[in-house]
Amino acid sequence: MSGAGVQWRLLAIFWQAAVISCGGNWANIATTGRARSVPSERSARSGEMSWQKIGMGEFESEVLGKSGPVLVAFVAEWCGTSRRLMAELTDPDAPDVLCIDVDEEPTVSERLGLKMVPTLVVYRDGRPGSRADGMNTVAEGMSWLRAAAA
Repeated sequence: MSGAGVQWRLLAIFWQAAVISCGGNWANIATTGRARSVPSERSARSGEMSWQKIGMGEFESEVLGKSGPVLVAFVAEWCGTSRRLMAELTDPDAPDVLCIDVDEEPTVSERLGLKMVPTLVVYRDGRPGSRADGMNTVAEGMSWLRAAAA
C-alpha cells in the first residue's frame, strides 16, 4: 500500500473511532466536526431532574459546605462515556448528582487530582469519600452511583 493509501486508511480508522465514541451520531459530526454535547442542565430540568451542572464557584457551597453525602461526577463533553452517563442521569430513578465539566473548569483536574473522566466521587460532610475513576461503560457508572447513593 502506498504512503497515501496508509494515510487514508488511518484517517478512516480515526473517523470510525470518533463516530463510535459519540454514539454513532454521524450527522452531528459531519456538520459540526464534533460529537454531541453533554445534555444541558435545561434539558435535564425538562424531565425529573436527577443531575445539576455546577462550576467550581458553586463547588464550595454545594459540595464542601453540605452535611451528609453528595454525589459528584466530573465529566467532559468530548468523552462518550460522560455523555451517555449524563443522558442516563435524566432517568427519574437515577440518583441526584452534581456534575462538573472538567473542560469548563480547567483547574479542577489539578486541584482534585483527577486523571480520567468520568470520575465519580462521594463527598460526605464536605470530605471526599469513595471514588471511581474512568468508567468504561455507563452501566458500570450507574451501578456505582446507585450503590453510593444507598
